[in-house]
Amino acid sequence: IQTADDYWSWARDVLVPGLFQEQHYNGDKLGWRRKRFISDAVSYRIGAARFKQIRRYTSLFLNQECNSGNSFSDGETRDFLPGWRLLSSSNSSEDLLEQSSWIYQIPDSGGELPAMADIATYGSGGYVAGVGRNKDAALAVIADLEKADWIDRYTRTVVLEFTVYNANINFFSTMSYTVEFLNMGGAVSSRSIRTYRLHRFVGPAGYVILALHIIYVACFPYTLYREVKLMKEQGKRYCQQPWNLLEIVNILVSFSAFAVFAVDYITSRNTLDKLLHHHESSKYISFDLASFWNQVFVWTVATVAFINISKFLRLLRFNPLMSVLMTSLRRMLPEVAGFAVYFTFLFMSFVQLGHLVFGLKIQEYSTITASGKSLFLCALGIFEFDEILSTSRIIGPLFLYTYLCIVFIIIINILVAIIND
Repeated sequence: IQTADDYWSWARDVLVPGLFQEQHYNGDKLGWRRKRFISDAVSYRIGAARFKQIRRYTSLFLNQECNSGNSFSDGETRDFLPGWRLLSSSNSSEDLLEQSSWIYQIPDSGGELPAMADIATYGSGGYVAGVGRNKDAALAVIADLEKADWIDRYTRTVVLEFTVYNANINFFSTMSYTVEFLNMGGAVSSRSIRTYRLHRFVGPAGYVILALHIIYVACFPYTLYREVKLMKEQGKRYCQQPWNLLEIVNILVSFSAFAVFAVDYITSRNTLDKLLHHHESSKYISFDLASFWNQVFVWTVATVAFINISKFLRLLRFNPLMSVLMTSLRRMLPEVAGFAVYFTFLFMSFVQLGHLVFGLKIQEYSTITASGKSLFLCALGIFEFDEILSTSRIIGPLFLYTYLCIVFIIIINILVAIIND
């Protein structure tokens, strides 16, 4: 997709057939219930899909048009009539303000998150056009928008959003397909798929998870009481033990998990209630907040699980072999720390070199962070040699061979020598 015509062609030929399935694989027509599934025949379409456009703010300076940049404050927020004619207060109406795809809309009570794309991050507000709930309505919406030049030279980005539910695995997925139109022509497309679970305790596995949650919550007050008692008995000596500090972190993260679970549950119920209230309408229901808090809860629970599993290592302190290993780690810590500093400077020099040499031609080296990630994967044996070779037949292989030789032959051997000593 490089132009507005390409986008509308893609919407007609790819998007609509993918969203609205009309027949089985053998050509038989689908019933009305099966038509709510997308083309994979297992994902149920939740609510309606929508287009959301973010526009550049345009003003006149010395009779010349001035286009804004990509920051949040530079976006267009004025209301328009079809054809992007500025809407004045004299020709506005309540129906127009509620239904028109030419009116700037702000999400209700912060229910949507900013849209992150390859070039920039965009605000949650924009000019919204519903796709419709069936194939004919979707094609009619696309035809009307294309005829009225809904995408024009001032369009910054267009985001397509829709949500599906797969009952076989009990997962919701929200898809966002973003096309960013550049000032100098052309476009950059990107996609985002967020998968999350709003119905947690469903089926036998769900009941087991629910029971484990209850057991953990029931045991947590005893853990809290025990640690508070130890703090009072040991005083300052309590904080001198690394395992006690880990226990404090575990308690703090557990409190965070309880709070996040409550917020996640309330947000999920509110979103599903809103969906139930508008299930017959063509209104798009955003699952942004529900998916965000679900992901935060998953991260928090993962941290709690990691800490509690790590605590089992404390039981191995009675093993003679583990005792020797821990003693060796403590003794070589100063040498390893100095080695880590040396390796960090050496690694960052290669990261900077790779970014400066290949950053303009290879996506994996376009930023410092991406360059560091690529070199880390390169040390694990994951790299695209042909892509580096096509960039420069001399500098590319020389850079790669030098980095691998220094990392594997020299640096690793130094680390092994420190451990042996």
